[in-house]
Amino acid sequence: MPERMLWNKLRAGRCYGIKFRRQHPLGEYVADFYCVDAGRDIELDGAVHDLRRDRDRRRDAWISSQGVEVLRIPAGHLSRDADHVVEYIMRVVERRMEALHPGLFARRKAEFLEKREAEAKKRAAQVAARAGDSEPRGVKKRKKE
Repeated sequence: MPERMLWNKLRAGRCYGIKFRRQHPLGEYVADFYCVDAGRDIELDGAVHDLRRDRDRRRDAWISSQGVEVLRIPAGHLSRDADHVVEYIMRVVERRMEALHPGLFARRKAEFLEKREAEAKKRAAQVAARAGDSEPRGVKKRKKE
């Protein structure tokens, strides 16, 4: 399912620590994905959207009137190249965040990368410590008598 695939890439701050919400209510509508800091509604459009373009136009106009920008992505694009779609979403989110909150995206990205580097160093130290153990992990050493 394309929506689940995109959610797995966006959720839990996986994209530079920027948080997204899934199925977020906006008035009488529901955003597929919503980034609060960017005021951005990301809609993943499947084949059914071809049949309801007028409804989508009214929906987008109302959401835009509330100060929220709508980004529509055809589901087929996600199926073909999910990483490229996520990169595109993040570029759009970055531009919008910079317009609304100058420097916020850069700070979040720097914090995210710093945290990730610290976690990698910690894991490397744990692996090195385990490699230095003479006993297999989980085996207690016997006391010499």
